[in-house]
Amino acid sequence: MSWKVDNAHTSLEFSARHMMVSTVKGHFKDFTGEVELDPSDLTRSKARAEIQAASLDTREEKRDAHLRSAD
Repeated sequence: MSWKVDNAHTSLEFSARHMMVSTVKGHFKDFTGEVELDPSDLTRSKARAEIQAASLDTREEKRDAHLRSAD
């Protein structure tokens, strides 16, 4: 059994603590993925995801530019 991620019905979100005071939330707009399920032996199942780091969005342009930088 194999499934491809349906981007219209899927979101890839994250949260990160900032200076132990607040939590920054964001998401990635551009990603793909698929799952291969082996119902007879779940340990042989696989998942693959490819995330375009440049599609990061935290709703703060300066922060996003900094996170995409080499810094």
